[in-house]
Amino acid sequence: MMPPSGLMQRIDAGEIVARTSFYALHETMMFALQNTPSPEKGRRLGKQALREILQTEVDLLPMLTRAERILHARVFAALKDSSDAPHAISAHLSACQVVVSYDQHFADLPAPLLWRRPEELI
Repeated sequence: MMPPSGLMQRIDAGEIVARTSFYALHETMMFALQNTPSPEKGRRLGKQALREILQTEVDLLPMLTRAERILHARVFAALKDSSDAPHAISAHLSACQVVVSYDQHFADLPAPLLWRRPEELI
């Protein structure tokens, strides 16, 4: 298990309320699969990463319903990468204030949502 980063320490201490969705969990698993020398190692590392995430104080959000995606898609149409829209819609529906990511595509989020890199919240 990796030692928690400064941001994760703040989350686990209750200083910051953090939420993530099943979309982000899936992306975590895919990252492990795509960045290891074998599928077996990717599955093992992905599972370990998911276990570590789920043991933190980060709240888990469900996937969007089809109706939620359709209803809110226009609000987030300015996002250059359409795969970012479910993350943004989930954040919006969960009353999040900030989307934390290294993905610069989130710079195009509509107000009141803000985009910040993790180190900006330490």
